[in-house]
Amino acid sequence: MRKRAGLWFLLPLWLCWLALGASASGAGREGEILYFYENLCASCNAEGAFYDLFNSQVGDIKNQVSLTFRLYDTFSFGDEAFQETCEELGIPQKERQAPLLVMDGLYLMGEDAIAAGLRQTFCEAYGLPYTPLEGTAGSPAGEGDLSGTPAGEEAAPGWGKPYLLYYYTAACEDCRQAAGALDTLAARFPDAVIDRRSLLEGDNVLQIRQLFEEFAVPSQQRKAPIVFYQEGYLAGAEEIERLAAATVRSGAADYGGFAGQGAAGAGPSLQSVTPSQLLPVLAAGLINGLNPCAISMVLLLVSVLLLEKRRLLSLGLTYIAAKGVTYFVISFGLYAALSLLESRLFGAVSRFIQIAAALLMLTIAAFSLWDFFACRREDYGRVRLQLPSLVRAFCSRTIERLRSPRARGGMYLGVAAVSVVVSAGEFLCTGQVALATLLYLVQSAGRVDGMSAVALILYVLAMLLPLTALILLLHSGQRVFTMSEWVRRRMPLIKLLGALLFTAFACYMLLTL
Repeated sequence: MRKRAGLWFLLPLWLCWLALGASASGAGREGEILYFYENLCASCNAEGAFYDLFNSQVGDIKNQVSLTFRLYDTFSFGDEAFQETCEELGIPQKERQAPLLVMDGLYLMGEDAIAAGLRQTFCEAYGLPYTPLEGTAGSPAGEGDLSGTPAGEEAAPGWGKPYLLYYYTAACEDCRQAAGALDTLAARFPDAVIDRRSLLEGDNVLQIRQLFEEFAVPSQQRKAPIVFYQEGYLAGAEEIERLAAATVRSGAADYGGFAGQGAAGAGPSLQSVTPSQLLPVLAAGLINGLNPCAISMVLLLVSVLLLEKRRLLSLGLTYIAAKGVTYFVISFGLYAALSLLESRLFGAVSRFIQIAAALLMLTIAAFSLWDFFACRREDYGRVRLQLPSLVRAFCSRTIERLRSPRARGGMYLGVAAVSVVVSAGEFLCTGQVALATLLYLVQSAGRVDGMSAVALILYVLAMLLPLTALILLLHSGQRVFTMSEWVRRRMPLIKLLGALLFTAFACYMLLTL
């Protein structure tokens, strides 16, 4: 009995020892907190807001775990670590968003989810008993309206007029300060367009990240408020207040299709065409010049002009020159229209157009490959990419009219007029390569400037080179039938080169999404 009484006397001591051991075990837990967030503005304190939320949710139990905090601002310093963490957690690409809170393999994504589930997830992650928090949990500071900063009703830039692209976010005191300075600027310079874009709307975060790269903005300045203009940018409220007016007065902000306009809602980057991008353009022009549609029309013209042997060379070159002017006008008009279309599209819409264009190029490549096999079998009736029969008949009748006596009096003018008409109809066939080239230029540059005009001129000259060589050979005594047979034998190669060209353009568009 005495021994049992002694054991009962030691029981409370044993229970105390277990409690102290459990407490010590809890204090010995270690944990790492990963928090990915986007600090959009200079005066916002996203880290402080997170710590306030964290303490309000688990401040009474956090000391039971030895914590290490790692916070990442994906907006200013990139999202590589964020993407790697999402991969490790198995989060699908389309569901990834900041803020993201990770605790020992468990995660919460989005402000609402973090505010609602932080305490319970913390307890689950580190093996602590869950007890609901009394009262209402703290939540991140809400995003209010940025009063006094109306969005510009007319944000379209005027060529040669001042254009400022201003990014801001709500609940940002620095943005309010910058907005006031820009309101004063707008009153002083009525011609200036101030394009105001909230980082909380649409694809504006993706757009401004592209601008950061294009203008090489240092990481510490990658925050709102920030203004981009033709030749640079102004970062922070103080710099905007101090330099915005001087920038407009100096003409540095006069719009000329600056690089960032693409990311700001005008499609892809508006860099000018580079010399390295001219080589594919020249290759496309050369392949288009070998197009059987174009060559067949020239051979038909020569057969009509055989009565004018002494003027065959000059008449042939007149036809080619008029053809070059026609193709340049059509190509430049299409390029300007496509560039304008790109300038009105952005984000998902622009990417959809680009994907659709790539699929169109792949479809034409497939038809070209079909034509390659048809030409190898000499089954020309099954060739897909050729002038429609009605257009062929129309072009033939137009050329035949040169035989009339009335046409012979103004032969050069008649040949030029025929060239314009035939080239316009022929564009339905040869325009496939031209369209691919124009889409490539729009994707590479996207702006109408001197270099894009040079690229189109080089394309047209390369396209005319095979036709010019053909005229010279015919003038030197080669027979039309001989040249026609030479082209026929090489049609499979021409079709194969076309298929490769279309495939290359499609791959370029898909790789630059």
